[in-house]
Amino acid sequence: MMLNLPGAGERVAGLIAADLVVASPRPDRERTYAVDTRDSVSPVFRLTVIEAIDRIRDADGELRIAAVANSGSLLCALWAGATGRPFWNVLVDGRRTRGFGRNVEPAEGVRGRKFVLVDNHARTGTSLRTAMGIIQSHGGFIASAMVFTAGDRVDFDPPLYVALPHNLIVDQLSKARPRGPQKVRPGADTL
Repeated sequence: MMLNLPGAGERVAGLIAADLVVASPRPDRERTYAVDTRDSVSPVFRLTVIEAIDRIRDADGELRIAAVANSGSLLCALWAGATGRPFWNVLVDGRRTRGFGRNVEPAEGVRGRKFVLVDNHARTGTSLRTAMGIIQSHGGFIASAMVFTAGDRVDFDPPLYVALPHNLIVDQLSKARPRGPQKVRPGADTL
């Protein structure tokens, strides 16, 4: 079940106003816009990430944050750096080949705890399901997941909160004053 993370309208409006919603650099994609995640040095983007993760974590004071590597790790690192709170990193592409060979870092503190998974985008839900299985294999529980953007058909059983819902982006882009043609910045990446 996909749900809009409370405050989604304000987050979308803020990113559009900061020109962080740009024409898609991938003309083969159905969606004509992209959220420019390469502009993570933007204070607006950083504050958006921090606010969204705080909001999902504060829904239940017992929740721990688990980043779905690799993009979720960057987002959670922005949040952790600003708040001083810990997060767990879930390596969905397999255990580390060097060092301790972990698939969750830190390895301690998972058993018996409730987690919310955080990632940048969910297209099908495969990474979220893999991360959920890893947390469960360490004795933890998944209460929900939060992504910044999502495809239309994501297969994930716990509640999935979307911080920047597609329908709100399209709606607010249609209401925004035309500012001339949007340019794709070199190296723009998408959420």
